[in-house]
Amino acid sequence: MKKLLSIGMTVAILATACFTIGFYFYNSKQKPDDTIVIAGQLPNYSKEEMASTSPVIIKGVVSSIGEAKWNTPDGLEPKEIKFSDVIYHDVKIKVDKVLKGSPSEYVNVRVYEGEVPAGKTIRKVESEGEPQFNLNENVLIFLDNDDTAYSKSKEKDHLITRGMFQGKFSLKNGKAENRKETLTEQELTTTISSYKNNKWPDPIQPKSVEK
Repeated sequence: MKKLLSIGMTVAILATACFTIGFYFYNSKQKPDDTIVIAGQLPNYSKEEMASTSPVIIKGVVSSIGEAKWNTPDGLEPKEIKFSDVIYHDVKIKVDKVLKGSPSEYVNVRVYEGEVPAGKTIRKVESEGEPQFNLNENVLIFLDNDDTAYSKSKEKDHLITRGMFQGKFSLKNGKAENRKETLTEQELTTTISSYKNNKWPDPIQPKSVEK
């Protein structure tokens, strides 16, 4: 059975709700009342598993970071916030090299957190599981289709990172780094090349490290 990767627990919201990936809202006084923090646990993916199961893997540069909005039809805060309501922003990646899949020249990566200063009651959503992107950052990203409860329209105009922050590596000086690990860029690309066409076993039983 796959172990879970702990990413902490702190949240501020008026109600408790469950999420399809094991995250949840939790009452806390550690954050302002206008802030939601999503935290909990998620599966601990190995590089080999991500290479095998990600439909798209790319190297690229962060060309723009979009404005945050709610995942509602009008992009505004709903009258009643439910478990599937969240603030998000899109990160546009200019693709330099395709390691797997057939993406277009630019890929929109959706990140389910952000800040809407003009919000009525909730102005900010923070997620301890989401990756962080910086403008002009060189990245290697394992990408997946967005079938989460947050993607209400089910539009195919964006992707999400595989394993949340585990699927995004910052590239600099020959190193590939994220919050979980640091390795050489060559080691990471070699692993991808070796496993990208493999069918990963199910149930998955990779070596896991508790964080």
